[in-house]
Formats: sequence, C-alpha cells, structure tokens
Amino acid sequence: RPEFRPAFDAVGALTLAGTLFAVLLVLSHGNAWGWATGRTLSLAVAAGLMGAGFVAREARVPAPLLDLVLFRNRLFAAATVSSVLNYVGMYAITLLTPFYLIQARGFLPSLSGTLLMTMPATMMLGAPWTGWLADRVGSRQLASSGMAVLTASLLWRRMMDATDPEVVEQIEDTA
Repeated sequence: RPEFRPAFDAVGALTLAGTLFAVLLVLSHGNAWGWATGRTLSLAVAAGLMGAGFVAREARVPAPLLDLVLFRNRLFAAATVSSVLNYVGMYAITLLTPFYLIQARGFLPSLSGTLLMTMPATMMLGAPWTGWLADRVGSRQLASSGMAVLTASLLWRRMMDATDPEVVEQIEDTA
C-alpha cells in the first residue's frame, strides 16, 4: 500500500521564485535605474504583492513549502530573524570587502584573499569551542554576544574611510 504524499505546491514555488526574482532585481538594479523610478517601484510593489500572495497561499495549502505555524513559536521566530540579520551582515562584509581592499586600497587579489580568510578560519577554529561552551552556558547568551560583536564590528567598519591614515597603517601592518 503506497504512502500518501501531498502534491508539491508548484504555485507556491512559482510565487516564491517570482517574489525573490523581483526583490533581487530591485536590489541589484535599483541604484542604476533610480530608486524612485516607475520600474523600480513597480518591481518593489510586485515583490510585495507576490510575497503576500505566497504567505496567503502557504496558510491554505495542506503541504506548504514553508509551514507558517512554525513562526507562532516566539523563540523560533526570533532565532530566524536573528539568523537572517546575522547572515546579511556577514555576507555584506564578505561581498564588499574584496572591492574595498583591491579597488580602494590597491591590494593584490592574493593578499586580499589571504586577509579575507581570517573570518572563515576563525569560524572553523572557534566552532568546536563554542559548541562545547553552548552545552555549558546555553546558546542564547552565546548567540546574543556574537550578534553584539557582529553589530559592533559593522558599526566600526561603517566609520572606516578608505583614505583614513590610521586604517591604512593598520591594514598595511597586517599585510
């Protein structure tokens, strides 16, 4: 006797894909097109409408792509929002730092790559220790302090100027 498998939500998948496509177009071309132009605003409205349609659909279908019931749990919802903010911050740095080092500072790509290896290397070396520590003190305190360190580093990085002599000296000393 075959198991019952609910049908794949193809309409939900297409709606989500359309939403993400519109959001990515707005984010990648909004500056060039102008943020207040009809094209950018139309795409932003379309993304919002498709996103709302996706959420409405997922609340109705028997086998949703994203089970919205999960977000009723405050701890899960807070952890998800926190994770999204964390990854946006981390990957903004990962994406933009090579341009800063190569174009603004004039570093060779090989040196820039070496400097950029510090973040994943630190994560790799620190992961076993933070796992051990999380078992002893709990993950909430560790995650909160990690987010505080990330926020502080983003704020510090925001204050950096490509021509600031102190920043130039620190980077050149590292090189």
